[in-house]
Amino acid sequence: MDCIEAQSRIPLFLEDNLELVDQKALIKHMEDCQDCRDEFENAFIVREGLKSIEEGRVFDFDSAVKKKLADSRYFCKTATRLKMLLCVLALVVTVALVSYWLGIFSL
Repeated sequence: MDCIEAQSRIPLFLEDNLELVDQKALIKHMEDCQDCRDEFENAFIVREGLKSIEEGRVFDFDSAVKKKLADSRYFCKTATRLKMLLCVLALVVTVALVSYWLGIFSL
């Protein structure tokens, strides 16, 4: 992912509307690119800072940024594991059905 792609995806990332593959790529890009990380932090502070003002709460920028990135990393890992689990389950069901169909296995 290049900087133009990364910066165009930041608003979707902040709204939690980014596809898993793009979310992973964006997080990885921001880990390697300080300019895009700064762009993310600026967009994040504007979005979340305004929300906190409207809600009358204190905004801890550093903690909020770290939490957003940590939550996103956790989501990516969990979603990837779930996807792999579903693939294994689909494979097991397929093998069972084919075995049953061929008469190797009976219910």
